[in-house]
Amino acid sequence: MTDEEMYLDAMHRNITTEKIFGYVKQLSDPALEGRLAGSPGMAKAVDIVKGYFKEWKLIPRGENGSYIQLFPHPCVEIQPGSTMD
Repeated sequence: MTDEEMYLDAMHRNITTEKIFGYVKQLSDPALEGRLAGSPGMAKAVDIVKGYFKEWKLIPRGENGSYIQLFPHPCVEIQPGSTMD
C-alpha cells in the first residue's frame, strides 16, 4: 500500500456521520450570527475552521502561508421594509 493509500484509508476510517454533524452544528450555531461575509460571526467561523485545519495538520496554501484565500465577494444586505419596484 502506498503512503497516499494508507493516508486515505486512515482518513476514511476516522470520518463519521457524528463528526460531520458536529462540524455542521458548530458552524451553524446562532452564536456565529449567520456568518455574513465580513461580519464578526464569519471571523469566528474562520477561526473554527482554521483550528480544524491545524489540528488535521493540513499544509497552509493560502495567502502569506495561511489558510486564507481572499477573493472579491460582492453582496447586498436587504434591510427591513425594503421593496422592489
